[in-house]
Amino acid sequence: MRIRSIFAAFAAGLVATGGLAADSPTVRVAVLTAEQVIQILDDTVDWYRTLGVQQQNATQPSDLLILFANRQTADKVVSLAFEIARANAELLSSEASAAQTAADASSPQALAQQLSQLQAQRQSIQEEIDADRRRLGAAGKSKPDIEAKLTELQGELAMTDARRNLLETMADFVNESNPRGAGANALKAHIDAIAATIPNGGAAPVTSTSAPPAAAAATPAAPVPSAVAADGPTQYGIWDLGASVLKLHGKLATIDVIDRHTATLAATFKQISAPPLDQLKSLSARSEALAAQADHAASDGLKDLRNQFDTLAWLFKQTSAILIPLTEEQVLLQQYRHNLGNWRDATRRLYHDALTALGVRLMILAAILAAVFLVGEASRRAVMRYAHEPRRRYQLLLVRKIIVWTAVIVIVGLSFATQISTFATFAGLLTAGVAVAMQSVLVSVVGYFFL
Repeated sequence: MRIRSIFAAFAAGLVATGGLAADSPTVRVAVLTAEQVIQILDDTVDWYRTLGVQQQNATQPSDLLILFANRQTADKVVSLAFEIARANAELLSSEASAAQTAADASSPQALAQQLSQLQAQRQSIQEEIDADRRRLGAAGKSKPDIEAKLTELQGELAMTDARRNLLETMADFVNESNPRGAGANALKAHIDAIAATIPNGGAAPVTSTSAPPAAAAATPAAPVPSAVAADGPTQYGIWDLGASVLKLHGKLATIDVIDRHTATLAATFKQISAPPLDQLKSLSARSEALAAQADHAASDGLKDLRNQFDTLAWLFKQTSAILIPLTEEQVLLQQYRHNLGNWRDATRRLYHDALTALGVRLMILAAILAAVFLVGEASRRAVMRYAHEPRRRYQLLLVRKIIVWTAVIVIVGLSFATQISTFATFAGLLTAGVAVAMQSVLVSVVGYFFL
């Protein structure tokens, strides 16, 4: 409350000394509006939740290393964002209080000052009453005069109490109906509500905006080495290789989306770094002007200058609590993008290896199938050339067709199968099922060849 009363005096001093236009309704000290603060927090929290998508895509040991580093960096980014929001909320609250004080004599600060004066006046009257009562016991001829004075003082005390009760009632009403104060309190409540939505407390935002954010600077996130270990694609079947290629392609697309999201957030923090920097320059210039004014000021004006210096120091500290985290945010997000770049490079190598392995397996399969069909075609021509009996030729062609397509099915199955043992089990069960289901057909075919 003392800081806000000092800030109000500073605002009045600016108007009186010509530092601010006389018709200016407010003193602008907050670098961000309430809407901008909420938008920045929403964007930061939305970006922070991309860690869940990264965790779903972290399948390699190197992915887990990058995810761990990104989680540490993201926690610090969110913590600094809440520091910025709370520091700016304090400036908005002070700005609203100063504007209300300058615009309305019935502001909460003006009423509080009047209550303080009435309290001091009441205490003085009460001390005078106590002194007269002590004199009353030893008074002689002057006793009637002392009693009359006591009666007058008690009436004055009652009037003071009545005025104080009235001002207390007015202060309660103004505090409840003050839109500026309610807006500042609503912003702080909104910030706390957003912080409650962050898992694990949202990286524990710092509640004190006065202290410099040295915690984040003391423990910088360690960068992930660019030469991260990446396992090559395991030589599975074509089906698994194809699934791996599609999965790695989706992972690359996800990393690109997260990187663009991070770049957008970094650009936002960079954009809002200019107003606090300009604010610090303005406060420094104002401080130098006050210092020059103090050299020629009388003793009566030094107290007011001291109040303005105190307010300038507080504003400089609060604005620095916004600018320093903004600078750290840009460094952390740059490191975050560097980690994503390493992850992208490792994933791209895996993707290219898996795509190459898939292409080689498909070419080998195509070559084997071509060889099988060539052998089948050669055998068909040999049968047509050397088997002249129609029935014998038909039997040989049928056998050739069965052998060729059986070989094709076996080769394709072995190529797409993950493990040969699994395919052998599947083929054995399939053969047994076909033998049981087509028992009569098989007996007829065997009898046909026997005859």
